[in-house]
Amino acid sequence: MSKRSERKKRAEERKKEARKKLIQGAVITMVFATAMLVLGIIGFVSNRNRYEDYSSSSDVRMVDAQVTDVETKSRKDEYGKTYYFYKAKVTYTIDGTEYKGVNEFDDAVKKGDAVRVKVYKSKDGTYKIPEVTNETANKLYNILYLCVAGFGAVLLVIGIIVLIPKQEKKEQKGQKK
Repeated sequence: MSKRSERKKRAEERKKEARKKLIQGAVITMVFATAMLVLGIIGFVSNRNRYEDYSSSSDVRMVDAQVTDVETKSRKDEYGKTYYFYKAKVTYTIDGTEYKGVNEFDDAVKKGDAVRVKVYKSKDGTYKIPEVTNETANKLYNILYLCVAGFGAVLLVIGIIVLIPKQEKKEQKGQKK
């Protein structure tokens, strides 16, 4: 075998290896993109359904609840300042039925404290603590979920484009021979 044919063979092997790595990267990207697309759509639909359930409720009220468990959490505001809040599991009774839920409090609460929480009657007849009560926040969450889904869709298209073999290059190679 001549040196020229050996170089040509090595160059072809490098091209095959590079194509293989490109395909692996595209497949991984497509799996990630599909997950983002699905999660964005699921988040959008579930958020919309939860807010619609709350906003269409005919019974929204404040009730007394008992704190059963508390976790201290922190957030940063738009200025970077950290503030703490309390995420508490609560139980409350309405019309003789006991319900459980989770609510956030700015003031310190501890296990056993009595607190007031906002609840609504859902479509299935149970009382729940609303997760999103503000229409503006609901719209922002929906925009976020749609952005995640859109980004996933764009990555998916890019992955598909990378995987499509280049017909023009194959046709040109066929004409040269």
